[in-house]
Amino acid sequence: MSTQRAADMMQGRDGEVPPLVRRTGIVRTVTTSTVPHTCAVDLGGVTVAGLIFPGWWDAQVGATVTVLQQGSSLEVINVAAPARTRVGEHNHTTPPTNPPPPPAPPAPPAAPIGVRTVSVVADASSTWIPSFANWRTEQVWQGGDGRRGFWFYGSKIASAKGTGTIVGASIFVKRSGSGGVNGGANVRLGTHTFGAQPASGGTAHGNVAAIGQLGKGQGLTLALTAAQVAALNAGAVGVGLEPGAAGYVTPDYLIAEPRSLGDWSGALSLTIEG
Repeated sequence: MSTQRAADMMQGRDGEVPPLVRRTGIVRTVTTSTVPHTCAVDLGGVTVAGLIFPGWWDAQVGATVTVLQQGSSLEVINVAAPARTRVGEHNHTTPPTNPPPPPAPPAPPAAPIGVRTVSVVADASSTWIPSFANWRTEQVWQGGDGRRGFWFYGSKIASAKGTGTIVGASIFVKRSGSGGVNGGANVRLGTHTFGAQPASGGTAHGNVAAIGQLGKGQGLTLALTAAQVAALNAGAVGVGLEPGAAGYVTPDYLIAEPRSLGDWSGALSLTIEG
């Protein structure tokens, strides 16, 4: 095609403002030595060089492009297949790796566990006397002729515990001013499952241990053992005194004051967590 014909295509002959024309062309060459890069486009048989292609497009020979023309001004505005979007340069020899995930957030601090101390006073006390097969309520015996004393709390221990856990317990025991062995007497405490005095005999206590010693008329607060505390958590509802060595001169012969005297003998102090 002649140079004159190409010029005629670019602008009107009579000097009027040429119209804006949308045209389709084919990329024939690509020049990357210039900045910006340019290409030559075949527009209806006329190849026009030096057209700047969009910065987001990796120009390819043979791509179909849309060109806006107004007189001699031409601009590539769109690309049809085949074409590819330009991406940032990277080293293809080493595949890119994803960054490691952020560290997991720290676990929230555990809510503080409340600890409370509750006093539980016995509802009643009594002693089972095997030799007579009956109950006596005037004192709480331990030993002698095998007598076994009880403090009864109803459901007070379970109510105080609730959904928590008993982590410590103690009992105040007041020894009678008369009776029992002369000198110090062992306090042989155990646990039981009677909320109140049963109609039949008082069976032996569980988890029996000597937790202290009392002189006549003396009262002390004595700590329960871990096994006794565990029994209270497991459902034991009371405590009492269990006979040890038989006889009236043994240190295991003890007479404690009953609940009816109102001096708090048999009162429990429970440390409860939760």
